[in-house]
Amino acid sequence: MPTCGTCSHFDSTLFKCLDKKEISHINENKSFSLFKKGAFLFKYGEKANKFYCIQSGLVRSYRTSSSGREQTFLIHGKGDWVGCRDVLVSEIYNHSAICMNDVEVCSISKETLNKILENSNFTSELLKQMAKSWKDSENQIFSLGTKQIHSKLAEFLININQNTGNTNEITLTITREIIASIIGTTTESVIRALSDFKARDWIDIDKNKIIFKNLRALSSISEIEERTYY
Repeated sequence: MPTCGTCSHFDSTLFKCLDKKEISHINENKSFSLFKKGAFLFKYGEKANKFYCIQSGLVRSYRTSSSGREQTFLIHGKGDWVGCRDVLVSEIYNHSAICMNDVEVCSISKETLNKILENSNFTSELLKQMAKSWKDSENQIFSLGTKQIHSKLAEFLININQNTGNTNEITLTITREIIASIIGTTTESVIRALSDFKARDWIDIDKNKIIFKNLRALSSISEIEERTYY
């Protein structure tokens, strides 16, 4: 089991606000698990009694409508916390979290979280993180409600490129269908928009690999402000 103090994600999590005694308390009470691709960390409506810190792999959080249509909220990666908000403010999980590949996680109970909330520095940083999450959600709602499909897809691709180190080349580990559920459109529309980007020589596509050839053009159509891509 990885220990929090020596974890490679430690400096990017809120646990860095805690003292050694609090870190020891977490290590003594957490558990470490491997979930296979397609397994659920939790499902919508289940009791929210613990949250997860991802050590490796990708987790998709989403919710399904009564008609069976899925809306993806986020793709979580290394160092991300999944389910923390619901553990804090709700009795149940408000969405489902499914593993997109094999995933290693540390799980931390609601009781342990309540204990470390006694640290005012941790609580303050947690509030800042939640405020950022609200802002991101607001931006996502604005994007879904006002932008055209090409703009939303360009924004999604640019964000993935940034999150993977601005290498100008990404390998999509998610299907076109999931991309559609993220940006609020149909799978067919995603396929057509990707083909259009390729025809304009803005990207190249090799199976699940996307090579960026003109990030400036994608940035322009994405309507993302205050960013530079060259």
